Amino acid sequence: MDHHWQPRRKTKVYACVSYEKLTFVCFCLSFKRRMADSLTKYGLYIDDLSKICILEPEVANQTNKLKEECQNFVTRIVEFQKNCNKFIDLTDNWANEVEKEKMRTIGARNLLRSVEKQRDAQKQQIQALIMEKSMELERLRIQYDSLKKIEMEQMETIEHLTVN
Repeated sequence: MDHHWQPRRKTKVYACVSYEKLTFVCFCLSFKRRMADSLTKYGLYIDDLSKICILEPEVANQTNKLKEECQNFVTRIVEFQKNCNKFIDLTDNWANEVEKEKMRTIGARNLLRSVEKQRDAQKQQIQALIMEKSMELERLRIQYDSLKKIEMEQMETIEHLTVN
């Protein structure tokens, strides 16, 4: 057997191929090319795996490439949709928290207004009570002065009666 050592492309590994095997491979390749040429006339093609195809190999490669790009695009769109849904959920949660805080603030403001009104009402009641007590004080002062005057008159009368 006759062995020929030939380096493979861009590798440092050498393959051992016999002349007979090399001739057979060349025959098969030329038969494959002739067969492919005759099938091409009928719109049929042979791919790299020696399968018969309807599409030209270049068109099939472009179709597969487009299919992969479409799958990548769909994957990115699905990921984008997930991110959008997360963002929408997040903003909805924030909106709910803002609404709750808004209601708490409105409640606190209403409570503050209520306390102010109660304080004003209490102030008016106290002012009315002060006015009432001031009037009573004035009445009692007048009564006191009157009684004091009567007492003085009685004291004078008693003193006048005792002296006479």
